[in-house]
Amino acid sequence: MRVLTGWVNRLVAFANLKIDRTIWKSQFYEFMRSPKFKHSWRADDLWMEDADCRDVLKIRRLQRRVQKYLELISQDKCKPKEQRRLSTFGELLEDVQSYSMENGLAHFILVIKPEDSDLYKSFYQTRVTKWGGEKIKIGKFPTYNSFEQYIYTCLAEALESGDLFNTARCARKNCGKFIFGERKSKQFCDNNCRWAYNNTREARKRMRRVNAERRRKKGLERIANFS
Repeated sequence: MRVLTGWVNRLVAFANLKIDRTIWKSQFYEFMRSPKFKHSWRADDLWMEDADCRDVLKIRRLQRRVQKYLELISQDKCKPKEQRRLSTFGELLEDVQSYSMENGLAHFILVIKPEDSDLYKSFYQTRVTKWGGEKIKIGKFPTYNSFEQYIYTCLAEALESGDLFNTARCARKNCGKFIFGERKSKQFCDNNCRWAYNNTREARKRMRRVNAERRRKKGLERIANFS
C-alpha cells in the first residue's frame, strides 16, 4: 500500500520556515494547514497536548536536524553518480530507524471507494482491488501524537517513496532555501531566484559589456556614415 504523496514537501516547508518566537503559534497553525484540504485538522490537538510543540527552542533544534539531513543530500547530489554513497546518509537512516523503534510510527487503514472521487484519485499509486463490478482502494494514513512524530513520519514516508532524494538547495547562492522537484532541471525555488541567478553571473555581465560595446561601435559607424 502507498499513502498520499507530498510528505517531502512538508519537510522542505519546515526546513525553509523562518521561525519567529513571537508569532510561532500562528506559524505552526499555518504550517499544519493541509495544502490539499485547506484546514489543519490536527493542529489544535497537537498544540494543546504536545508541550514540546509550544517550545520554540526544541522546534528550532528539530528544524536544524531536518536542515542538516537535506543539506547532506544536496551536497551529495553535486558529486558524480559513481561517487555517491548511501553511507553519507548513515546518520539520517539510523535516526529514522531508531526513532521508529523507540517511539513508534503509526498508521490507520481507510477503505476508499470510487464515489470518494477526490480521495480516490489521490491514491494513484495504490493497488485497485476489484470484486465483481466494484472497485476499492486501501489507503494507509500515518497518524501522530506529537509534532516531532509528525516530522519523523514525513521523513519515513519521503524515504519510502524515494522523494527525499529529489531535494536540493536553490542554485542561487544567496537564497539558501531547499527545494523539491521530480525533474532534474528544477534548480530554483522561484522565478525571482532564477532571474537573479541568470542575470548576475560573471558570464552574463561580460556578455552585457560586449553587447554594449558592440552597440556603441555600430552607433559610431552610423554617425560616421551620416557625416
